[in-house]
This record gives sequence, structure tokens and C-alpha cells, in this order.
Amino acid sequence: MTLKYVTVFHDIQEKIFTGRWNYGMLLPSESELCEMYAVSRITIRRSMDELEKLGLIVRIQGKGTFVAGSNHPSGAGRAQRGFSESLRQAGFSVTSTVLEKGMVHATPKIMENLRLPLKQEHKVWYFKRLRFVSNKPVVLMTAYVSKEIGDIMNSLELNDSSFYRIYTEITGKRIVETIGTITAVIPDASECALLNVEARSAHLLHESITYLADGSPVEYSTAIYNANAYKFTVNMTNLLPIYCLS
Repeated sequence: MTLKYVTVFHDIQEKIFTGRWNYGMLLPSESELCEMYAVSRITIRRSMDELEKLGLIVRIQGKGTFVAGSNHPSGAGRAQRGFSESLRQAGFSVTSTVLEKGMVHATPKIMENLRLPLKQEHKVWYFKRLRFVSNKPVVLMTAYVSKEIGDIMNSLELNDSSFYRIYTEITGKRIVETIGTITAVIPDASECALLNVEARSAHLLHESITYLADGSPVEYSTAIYNANAYKFTVNMTNLLPIYCLS
């Protein structure tokens, strides 16, 4: 059963990311939102709290609540949330299991994305994880990181852990940006089995690079998202996965 504040959170989030509620727009008052969604003031306040944590809205005392944006003063330098933190903040149960980990010779693509010197040979760490939302397998992720970071990660408990948080703890720098591309993909038989989807069905491949506050890349990753469970909403500066309850 979906919590009411989660439903309100998702609806307002989608309005913002689809542009129906634009940057700088004054949101309806709490009483108007209560009437709009037929929920209590407590429910609205909790939804607003979660939206504010994600930097999607800003509250100004005496003036109201406004849609924020990447160029809004309140959003300057804010850290980015990863997969698990975003969904947990929205009230979902998120777990993950590390399926494989090890060192591999970096391909030219990995070296380019992690900004490793192309004229040298490099070994990098990879960590392959199956991630669950409300006990359903929804994404198969493989993260590639430098040997220095991977050596430390290998000694940590990684199941159910936020890699973004780990990167911040290791480097002492915030995660500020993830840039990626999304294409359609037909996973192989073993990947379909892990995601518990029909063989040869089409899903979403997300390739991305994650950057620290100093502009350096800390992770290159590939992720196959279960298209039966996910949709992506995009604006000019953000890419955010939204879990579909249906």
C-alpha cells in the first residue's frame, strides 16, 4: 500500500520535471494542496520536506514555496543523491547485492571516461550489483572505478551500501553531477533471469559518468533498468529515475 505522501511527492516531482510547474513558479499554498490531493496538511508537509531535500523546491518565509532550479541560489553546490538515497527518501525499501567484483584491464572507453592516460595500460575495479526496490529486482549495475578507490572499496561491506556515499567518504569530495545516455537494449538470457523479465524483452541501458566537486570523474557505470518498473523524466539539467508503482 502506497503512503499518501509518496503519491503526492511523485506527482509534484513529475510536474516539475515535465515543465508543467516551471522554475521560479509559486506553488499552491498548503491548504490548496490539501484540497488538490485530498490529503491532510501533515501529508503535504512531509511531501514538501522530501522535495526540498532533493533541491526541487525552495521555501521563503513570508512569500511561499517556489520551484527551484540548478541556477537558483539555494541549489548552488548541492550534492547529488544516488539511486538508493533518492528512492529511500521517497519512502521505498531499497536493497542491493554484489554479484561480482574484481580487477580488469581498462578498455579505451573506460580509460577515456575515467580520464586515465590512454598511452598506458591500466587495471580498474568493477563491481556488479543487482538492486531491488520493494524486493523486486529493477536494475543490474556495473560500476568501474580507479584502482586506488577500488582497493579501498574491496575491504568494505558493499551490499545495501550507497556507492555515492562511499566515494564521498574515500575522496572527501561531494558527488555533484552524473551525466549519461539512455538507449534501448535486449539483455542476454542471464541478465533477463536476474531481472526476472521475459527473455529477449527490451529494457533501458543507462551509461553514465559520475563527477566529484572538483570536476574529476569517480565512476563510469552501465546499468540495465527493468523497463516494466522504471521510467525516466528529464529536464535540461537533471536525469532522475522514478519508480513506477503499477
